[in-house]
Amino acid sequence: MVVGTTGESPTVDVEEHELLITEAVKHAARRIPVIAGTGANSTREASSWRLLEKGRADASLTGRALLQQADQEGLYQHFKAIAEAVDMPHILYNVPDAPWPT
Repeated sequence: MVVGTTGESPTVDVEEHELLITEAVKHAARRIPVIAGTGANSTREASSWRLLEKGRADASLTGRALLQQADQEGLYQHFKAIAEAVDMPHILYNVPDAPWPT
């Protein structure tokens, strides 16, 4: 797993995110599967990870749009848009809302 939401993904920009995935895939050299975190602040950004397709990463770990509130239909539409845009296996997860520090 590279660029997960509890690690580096909130602290890197898009270019760094893509570089981390590319380097992990190169280093793994198909010896182990690479699951790439695709968490983002919007559905549009999470749907744009074309880098993951065509044999680069083996799957994506796809969460809800970070820091966004969504009902069940909103979550469904978010995950559906990503699945339709990026042709690869997706591991879906939803971090339930938790109280944020104020």
